[in-house]
Amino acid sequence: MDLSLRQKLALTYKIASIKSWDNWTYTHMSCRNEDNTGFYINPFNCLFKDVQSSELVEVIFSQPLEQYFELANPTGVLLHNAIYQSRSDVNSIVHLHTTAGVAVSSMKCGLLPISQFALHFYNTVSYHAYDSLVLDEKTQCYNVAKDLENNNVMFLENHGTISVGSSVEEAFFLTHHLEEACKVQCLCMSCHTPLIYPSHEICQKAHADLMNFETHRGERDWNAALSLISKADFDIVTK
Repeated sequence: MDLSLRQKLALTYKIASIKSWDNWTYTHMSCRNEDNTGFYINPFNCLFKDVQSSELVEVIFSQPLEQYFELANPTGVLLHNAIYQSRSDVNSIVHLHTTAGVAVSSMKCGLLPISQFALHFYNTVSYHAYDSLVLDEKTQCYNVAKDLENNNVMFLENHGTISVGSSVEEAFFLTHHLEEACKVQCLCMSCHTPLIYPSHEICQKAHADLMNFETHRGERDWNAALSLISKADFDIVTK
């Protein structure tokens, strides 16, 4: 089926809900619109499971952002706008507050290279110091975008995670592996036993192998994950 960007994003919200990535109405995922004049983001009044393609808010870059604050989470509007404006290669953004992601964001050690999940991000993880709610467009938002640099994942310390991709499917792919890496790290550290660290050389090789394993990164997994969605929900989103 040939899906629109609105439909892809809405379906990704459904998958994220099934995977328990949501945090009530406080986190957000987005994608650039078709003509690169803005982006789609979830409305501020519903859970991930209830997001519909027709109800996604379209934020236009050239318009005052304040006009969208009643429709979508202001922190989401400001943060996603800043990243899109600073990274022309980014077409989709996922920001989460999962328990495992917040836990690792609060560890001084950061993300450890102790699982194959984590090696997707070996030496390519950004960190941003906690600075309360991200509500100041000219300082906080652009500082986050600056700290992201050219990486595709970031820990907002004591707060959560950001994953960005060239497509909805890639952002989903990276988010999945980042979440699993955080879960493994939390579980391993709770066992209070010495951990095995692969050598730097092996970590580098694994990172290259994992990130070059396939073209159209995440597309196969995203399409497979559609089977998690009920036919009723799928039909509502794609009608």
